[in-house]
Amino acid sequence: MNVSTMTYNIKTVVPILLLLSFFSCKSQKDTTESMNSPIQLNKKQIVQKAQDIIKEDLGEYVPDFFEIRAYHLDNEIVVIFYVPIHLAQKGDYYYHSAVVEINSESKSYGPYSNSEEANPSDLWKFYKTTPEKTEISEKIVSSIASYAEVTKELLFPKDYRLEILENTDGFSAKVVTPNYMDTYELHKQDYTVKSKKSRNHKRFTLVDQGFIEIH
Repeated sequence: MNVSTMTYNIKTVVPILLLLSFFSCKSQKDTTESMNSPIQLNKKQIVQKAQDIIKEDLGEYVPDFFEIRAYHLDNEIVVIFYVPIHLAQKGDYYYHSAVVEINSESKSYGPYSNSEEANPSDLWKFYKTTPEKTEISEKIVSSIASYAEVTKELLFPKDYRLEILENTDGFSAKVVTPNYMDTYELHKQDYTVKSKKSRNHKRFTLVDQGFIEIH
């Protein structure tokens, strides 16, 4: 099955956007604070706790080039790891994001696949970039910006995602933002844009749900 986004079990792989809604429905838990409560820690320490939770679960840390956001609401602390731009070449499958709730140690991962062999029940790894992928991604970003006749800053606002999928005759590039999603089809030979589809949508973030970002 060749799909870009797959459905997966609740233990390890809940889609990243659905998870944000999941964390807004907080479960009842012990609110007794101690001196060791993560709310007392700074962002660096909180992120390290999240990394340790993931390492114990997957056997690897989230790569350094992933973006990191940390949020809190009352005693709930959520850390989000994500890679803004990722390219799935033929045969690739990986996690492009992860979310951890520190107190409960709940974690989930965002899968992406361009492989007939990928199995959602297998132990996947985080996205790994290569010089080739970086070069292709940069060319696609430049081509889309030129096609849209805007700067890269306007094309890719804060908290955007660019998901690139290699297909038989080119690439499909999806720009996802909190307010809209644009999908571009590009030629493989010169990366020129063949077509574009757009749709408006509202992606509710943790901030929308009352969480405060930890800086």
